[in-house]
Amino acid sequence: MLLSQVRAGQPGLNTEPCGWQPPVLLAWLRPPRQLFIASLAGADGGGRAGSSTGPDPCGDVGSKGRALKGARSRPFGRVTRLGSRPVARDGNQRGVVAVEFALVVPLLILLVFGMIQFGTIYNDFISVRQGTRDAARQGAVANFGPTFTTGSPCNLSVATASTPSPDIENLMCLAKSQIGLSGSDIRVDVIFAKPDFSAADSSWTVGDGLIVCTQAAMHTQTQLLAALIGSPFLKTKTAIRIEQPAVGAETAGYESPPSGSDWSWCTVSSSTP
Repeated sequence: MLLSQVRAGQPGLNTEPCGWQPPVLLAWLRPPRQLFIASLAGADGGGRAGSSTGPDPCGDVGSKGRALKGARSRPFGRVTRLGSRPVARDGNQRGVVAVEFALVVPLLILLVFGMIQFGTIYNDFISVRQGTRDAARQGAVANFGPTFTTGSPCNLSVATASTPSPDIENLMCLAKSQIGLSGSDIRVDVIFAKPDFSAADSSWTVGDGLIVCTQAAMHTQTQLLAALIGSPFLKTKTAIRIEQPAVGAETAGYESPPSGSDWSWCTVSSSTP
């Protein structure tokens, strides 16, 4: 309607005091919130509504004309939004981000590699425990497994003071095979026990106890969890009753413990480590 009045040359719109200009038209395109602020700015300035003693030259336009007059009284760039806040410079923001990155990344890397290392160690421990149980169960029914050689992959290293029978040596190699880790990293100890597990026994007898202990070196790439775990070896012990007689006379035995460890924890009365 305002444009039609201007184009038709109607006297309702006086162009001298508050004539139509392109910036005024652009003011209509601005959001109502900014238009309201601009009208307040115009009311505070020289073009205060109702201050003139004569007739209002913009009276034909009404309240919209007074709002346009106020909007034209100040440049658009000076009108600011309510509640606006100063924004930090991009250079300062980049500096803050760099400091935060330097503080967080080492902790994040430590956490990620710690989780990976813990998962690897726990997986090896599950393999050691499950392989030992499987070997003890097969040994209890006199299934000592196939004939293994003392060399690779079993890498059997019988202690000097120990003289296990060939079947027990096969049982040791069977335990290493069931565990699935490197045979040179695993050590096995086989003990015969009384039926009530009160003391060791020297013979293979149905109803007696069979104890199989294994320990394997724990390999860590980062050594992050070594201080928390304490021992660098994964140890487990399985006790089961003998159910089937052996073909020949069997003798228990053990391998030499790895460097830095021993078999003091593997006894008849000791608890599972």
